[in-house]
Amino acid sequence: MPTTRFIVVLVISFMSYATAIAQDSSDTQKDQSSAIAAELSDAVSTFGDREREARSVLLGAIDSLIEDAEAKEITRRYTVDQKLAAIDELKAVRKSFSESDVLPTIRSLRREVSNFSRSINDARRACIKAYEDAKEAYGKIDDLDAAKAVSDELEQFRNPKKLEKKDELQPGTRWVGESIRIPANGAPEKFTFELVVKSRDGDGFTGRVNIGNIVIFDLVGTTKNGEVQWLGKDIKHEKGIARHDYRGVVANGKLNLQYGGAVAKDMRTPVLGKVEANLIPNPR
Repeated sequence: MPTTRFIVVLVISFMSYATAIAQDSSDTQKDQSSAIAAELSDAVSTFGDREREARSVLLGAIDSLIEDAEAKEITRRYTVDQKLAAIDELKAVRKSFSESDVLPTIRSLRREVSNFSRSINDARRACIKAYEDAKEAYGKIDDLDAAKAVSDELEQFRNPKKLEKKDELQPGTRWVGESIRIPANGAPEKFTFELVVKSRDGDGFTGRVNIGNIVIFDLVGTTKNGEVQWLGKDIKHEKGIARHDYRGVVANGKLNLQYGGAVAKDMRTPVLGKVEANLIPNPR
């Protein structure tokens, strides 16, 4: 029959053995966790590299258009004012993308924008898969704290909490500036511009525009992710008859729009134009 001393020694030996096994298991889990974390870190870093590369390519395409516009020769049909307006528009497009992530909407960049979106989406899918694989791997080694942390990061990656840019096109806001109209065969004309936002409903808004007291109309437009537009078909005139499509961006208290169409006098002569307006603070 085993003595009490023998039993105590046996228990102590077993406990030491169990502790050693537990320590080995803990070390193994730490090693596995470190390997999973390193692999996920590489995937996130790769996503960042691919995103920067895609942005660089699109910015390069915009810069090429700016260089082409600057090099284009002045002719009777292409005036200095039209050239300057084209350059200003492209520079505004570049600034909106580089500073506010507003994708260009001009036709000459459709292919480049499509390639950019595809590259970003492919990179995001690869990164999401890396997060999902890491979460599953942590679960298999019973590192639930790490799995929960990865799950939270994945949710944030899928639904990034962007720096909230205040949506400034709110009811009652007033935007005042200048509208510059550039006919194809005439000198540019400058008018005062005023937009008063009347209502908002989701991405939609209504407003009233006064251009030099010559053209006054009510409009129905949309604004989303810093992009603004209203179409000629959605304009109801109180004064004037010209129906142009307006498109542009709003950010940091500035509204920049471009428009095109025909001169109201004959409804045939092509015309380009732009609007630059600032948010007028409400008096306190």
